[in-house]
Amino acid sequence: MTDLIGKTVPAPAAIRPASDSVKVVKALLRKPLAVISLLFLALVLFASLFPSVVAPDNPLAANVSAALEGPSRAHLLGTDELGRDVLSRLIYGGRPMIIASIEATVLALLLGTVGGMAAGYFRGRLDRTIGWVVDVVLSIPVMIVLLVVLTINSTDLTRAMVALGVLTSAVPLRVVRSVTLEARSNGYIAAARVAGLPHRRILVRHVLPRVYGPLIVQGALAGSVALMMVTGLAFLGLGVNPPNPTWGSMVSDAAQVMQQDSWLLVPTGGIVTLTVLCLGLFADAFRDVLAERASMSSPVSRSAAAASAAVAAEAAQAAADRAAFRPPRPDAVLSVRGLTIARRSHSGSVILVDGVNFDVMRGEILGIVGESGSGKTLTARAILNLLAPGLEVAAGEVLLDGTSLVNLSRRRLTGVRRNLVSFVAQDPSQSLDPSFSIGSTLREALKWRENLTGGAATSRAVELLRSVRLPNAEQLLHYYPYQVSGGMAQRVAIARALAGNPKLLVADEPTTALDVTVQSEILALLRSLRDDTGMAILFITHNWGAVADLCDRAAVMYAGEVVELGSVGELFARTLHPYTSALLRSSPYFSKPGQELRAIRGSVPHPTEWTQGCRFQDRCDFATDTCKQGAIALRENADNRAVRCIRAEELAQAGA
Repeated sequence: MTDLIGKTVPAPAAIRPASDSVKVVKALLRKPLAVISLLFLALVLFASLFPSVVAPDNPLAANVSAALEGPSRAHLLGTDELGRDVLSRLIYGGRPMIIASIEATVLALLLGTVGGMAAGYFRGRLDRTIGWVVDVVLSIPVMIVLLVVLTINSTDLTRAMVALGVLTSAVPLRVVRSVTLEARSNGYIAAARVAGLPHRRILVRHVLPRVYGPLIVQGALAGSVALMMVTGLAFLGLGVNPPNPTWGSMVSDAAQVMQQDSWLLVPTGGIVTLTVLCLGLFADAFRDVLAERASMSSPVSRSAAAASAAVAAEAAQAAADRAAFRPPRPDAVLSVRGLTIARRSHSGSVILVDGVNFDVMRGEILGIVGESGSGKTLTARAILNLLAPGLEVAAGEVLLDGTSLVNLSRRRLTGVRRNLVSFVAQDPSQSLDPSFSIGSTLREALKWRENLTGGAATSRAVELLRSVRLPNAEQLLHYYPYQVSGGMAQRVAIARALAGNPKLLVADEPTTALDVTVQSEILALLRSLRDDTGMAILFITHNWGAVADLCDRAAVMYAGEVVELGSVGELFARTLHPYTSALLRSSPYFSKPGQELRAIRGSVPHPTEWTQGCRFQDRCDFATDTCKQGAIALRENADNRAVRCIRAEELAQAGA
């Protein structure tokens, strides 16, 4: 669908997509095996739950003179060794089998879903503990446990099914955990966390829908296992009071007279086989439908102790670096001092971001610029507590509107996100959940950030869409993210970020996935929003043109460090660090037509290859032996500029 700007939009009723449930049902009806399986399962379920309505005879009425008769008009499936109607006994015998299987399956899925989502979403110690419990459960022989439980009361199937549900929950738990881990890495999950949504809301609304497909398959498998287990127990004479029929006891009776009449094994064993088969076929069809639809739509914590001597040394250097920089300013929305990020592993830890210092003032747009691998995005994610598993804040201080985010509890961090900070990701298609309409996404954010529901939330959502220069806002509420262009999706993401009137907006390369024209529109939009609302913006980019067009000040990062900090005008007029100068010379935005670009030789070193002293020395035209001696701190000059270069003043005076 093309961009709606400047165009007439059809009425919502004409273009609003059908509901998800209707689409799933229609897709299932186009699959013959799914329809046949569903009809059979529905028939079995209805007959088992309401046997008196369906059964033609009394299942206990015996007629020895008609024993072991084959199928006839009087007895469609024949009679057993006592002359009882086999069809009626199958119908009545299915009730305890189906109810017991449902009990075990529901319990297994409930435990597996809750445990798997908790382990995959929260990770850490909870994940390890649940994993240990699952390993123990998988090592327990299921049938032996069931036999032990039934020795207490051989007719109490409920207790046995509780035990079966607990023991079979390990497999769906592992599947749900893996799906949750994948869903947790999506951009819209990070955006929801930054928006201040409670974890329970994120899990139910944004993670649980991703679990439905695999959960249906696991439910079919768990149901099949439960049915086979219950049938096996009934075959052994456990779980029911004779002469009441069950499928298992009927198979046992048929096996005893197999030499006289082998037909009895066909209906008794066949009903179990067909039920298990239809469960699997329907679950596979349901999973395929969900997969097809998915393909079409497309707290900041500090480690208690450093994991290695290298991390401890770098943390000490970060503290010294922080001391060389000015203390946090009381009028700053965001103050970062000595921020150090490490990656933990079994072999030790590696510093990825080292001693970052900067402030973002009220109403100011601060750009963080540098090559890929410089640590820009990691710095932003550390501020928002969105670091990937295995990464940690090893040292430093982060103050947001005077509130320290270091060691902040999860509940307080959620409150900070809800009221103070918002996030706009790089790719709008990843930051908006494709399962929900734009209106639903905005209303969700407004519910948790502004406590608005119903008509008030809808009106506010329309207001937000208009504030980001989107026309036809009322109709746009009914669209899904895949129905709008990339530029419109990014505007929607920005509109959601504006919910709650945050004081700080963190924009992580919000124009990279867009074309040049739309990039210019998004930059102009951010600038006008800053002017209208007075919020501060932390703008992550590698684009010097965007820095020149949008930002008031800029921090230049290289190899995990801020190497220069100052106003954009001063940076362009007179750079102090050789890396800043080299970046500007290599940018096509500031070159003359026909002039050859002077690319910087080499590339940003891997964190394990950082050199002693200046990390830019191997690529610098002005490096000397003194640049290799000891760590270099970020120091401020008299004109409120900061630079990490021991030759900065010398090179500036020489006009280098």
